[in-house]
Amino acid sequence: VEVPVKKEYLPNVYVCVTLLKGRVEDPSYTNHGMDLGKPSLKIGYAEISVTPEERHLKVDVSKSHETRSPGEPLEVAFQVKDKKGQGQISECMVAVCDVGVLNLIGFNTPDFFNDFYAQRPLGVMTSDTRLHIIGQRNYGEKGENSGGGGPGEMGKKRNGGMDMDMFSFRKNFLSTAFFESSIVTGEDGKGKVKFNLPDNLTTFRIMVTALTKESLFGAGDSTVVVKKYLMLKSTMPSFAIVGDKFSAGAVIYNYTEEDTKISIKIETAGAGIDEPDTKEVFVKKGESADVRFKINCNTVGMVKVKIAARAGKHTDAIEKEFSVKAPRLVESVALFESMDSDSALQKVIIPKKEEVFSGAGFLNISLAPSAFSGLKSGIDYLFEYPYGCLEQKISKAIPVVLSKRLILDMNLTEYKEGELDRLVKDVIKELPSFQSYNGGFCYWTSKYWDSPWLTAYAAYFLIKAQKEGYKIDEKILSRALNYLKDYGRRNSIRKDLPYSTYCHLSTKAYIAYVLALGGMGDRTIINDLYKNIDKIPLFGKASLLKALYHTGYSKKYLEKVRQVLFNKVKISSTTAHYEDEGMEDLYWIHSSSVRATSAVLQAFMESKTENPLNEKVANWLKKKMKAGSRFRNTQENVWAYHAMTDYFKFYEKEKPDFKTTVSVDGKNILSHLFNKRTQPVYSKQFGFSQFKRGEELSLNISRKGKGRLYYSLRMNYAPRELLKSRDEGIKVTKWYETLDGKKVEEPVFNTGKDYVVVLKVNTKAERHFVVLDDPIPAGFKILNLSF
Repeated sequence: VEVPVKKEYLPNVYVCVTLLKGRVEDPSYTNHGMDLGKPSLKIGYAEISVTPEERHLKVDVSKSHETRSPGEPLEVAFQVKDKKGQGQISECMVAVCDVGVLNLIGFNTPDFFNDFYAQRPLGVMTSDTRLHIIGQRNYGEKGENSGGGGPGEMGKKRNGGMDMDMFSFRKNFLSTAFFESSIVTGEDGKGKVKFNLPDNLTTFRIMVTALTKESLFGAGDSTVVVKKYLMLKSTMPSFAIVGDKFSAGAVIYNYTEEDTKISIKIETAGAGIDEPDTKEVFVKKGESADVRFKINCNTVGMVKVKIAARAGKHTDAIEKEFSVKAPRLVESVALFESMDSDSALQKVIIPKKEEVFSGAGFLNISLAPSAFSGLKSGIDYLFEYPYGCLEQKISKAIPVVLSKRLILDMNLTEYKEGELDRLVKDVIKELPSFQSYNGGFCYWTSKYWDSPWLTAYAAYFLIKAQKEGYKIDEKILSRALNYLKDYGRRNSIRKDLPYSTYCHLSTKAYIAYVLALGGMGDRTIINDLYKNIDKIPLFGKASLLKALYHTGYSKKYLEKVRQVLFNKVKISSTTAHYEDEGMEDLYWIHSSSVRATSAVLQAFMESKTENPLNEKVANWLKKKMKAGSRFRNTQENVWAYHAMTDYFKFYEKEKPDFKTTVSVDGKNILSHLFNKRTQPVYSKQFGFSQFKRGEELSLNISRKGKGRLYYSLRMNYAPRELLKSRDEGIKVTKWYETLDGKKVEEPVFNTGKDYVVVLKVNTKAERHFVVLDDPIPAGFKILNLSF
């Protein structure tokens, strides 16, 4: 059979031949009595390769110079031809990149020809029911075996001898020298580009990728070397910590034709040099020398370093910047207070200059007509939390969907409205990658196990986001709600979940509430929970109260759950709070006394429950927050924020109209007028140099007018002495070792040597949902990126 080869068959086509045979009149049988005469079928395939080379473009790339110096112009010309050598109108992408970077990732010049015209596998399956005809059987004298089966199928300035103003410093370092995604050639297939090279001393690969309207593809490349006869390569760190001392400078390469003496000078801004700023070295031709200077970093901020070298007529100079950061161990002290009297007095001691690093400390004073000012730290904590499981991602966005307008009006964040909206939209966009096949949500995209509690949290977020006008995927929410309804109706705990009975019931109660918000209120679930009210943890009881409220249950049921919650309160003279007792394993649903107290207070607000203890509960939360300026984790911050916002909306009824003045030792340092509740927080930051240091200062806050003033004082500083370690439940010990296992006793490290960082963690109790964050030491590079 002759088969015509058409261009549509590129790059290959398959021919299939099927043979059919009917029943044979005179049947024969195998030794086992199998019917050989029954109808049969045979199928064969042959691949016909259709060469696509006529679709492959040839791209010739040329450049104006083989080698250039940094910053000089380069012109690149290219021509696109077809298989016959004729120029073709093409759309081309041109990229000029550092070969060193490309080699790190094994990047080749992209040619889409192979992607479009690669050989394709057979994509047709053929079957025929005649294969399943039951054959006649012939039972001979020996009979046959009664069992068995057939075969199966598997398928970073001083005076000196060198004038730094005489040098042109290299500082424009780019890994991509040029990029243009769409350049259309002329009919002759020719095109060209011109650009200035950056200051990198390296080899750049010039890559041109072409395509035509007729689906012809091709690519070509070339290289250009950027070099100097005298070349410096910085050895400055990418960052340093204030207080660091190190040796750094540059490696100098001699590519001249003779051995020579080279003068090198360094100039710094933002850091100090502990030795003469000029050195001389003798370097043989073709060789290099590592020249270093002793540098100290005692101030937080950016450091600019200039290094220049001269050997006769040959010169090179580089300019680098790096940041000096505050130590990670920064002490913070804060208080959050309110007043309706005329004045309040606080005592402040600013650390002595010799006790702390300069540039790393401040005193911040914030004033507000609403207690919302006390929530700023919690909002900052949530928005800036650096880790990314689903609970943490949702917890960033929840405050926005609950009260974006309040966050903006009260100036609780530096984010603009568009940035807040984008934060919510980004979380909504990421949700599908965390949803399992059964509709449940998992903490990580690896989808190790789906969590009913987390699914309820995600559904709650989607419902609230949709209500605030954000576009969501209805299918994702629907799948989650159906998953929740299925789990909520379970009487037993799913075997793959680490839940106790208390976790299970609390989760079911949260589910009942979320289903009610989503228009799928389920009285079967609520009735079952109501019967087990004494076994449900406080978070669940608060959720059940809201579920009853939103599904329209009678006052009798609501009063019962309210009374149970009233009975669980723990009261002191000025505060009241809630805590679960005798219930194990509640960490799987992120339980804590702060979250339970917040959830109960918020539930009372949402269900319009008047409780004379609400003010004491809010006061307990404010005192807890004052102790550390924010709560311990994302869940505590989210629920405390939710409860306090609802509380403040309900109870802050007196319109503020007052002027506030703050003075230190009788000298006024700030004042502000408040005449409406939604005025943003007025905040001002003071450097330590503005105050007497090491002495007790009297800070007086005065208020003239009506309304309650809320104020916060926060002082951050980085002590020069290492903070004493303390064990607060989890103890982390860190040390360095050489590769042969010897411990580094002094914090002195040698350039070019490998070290091992060892972390030891001790805890007396089982811990869940813990982050251990070990920062990279200044000057180090990580070798094992799997950590």
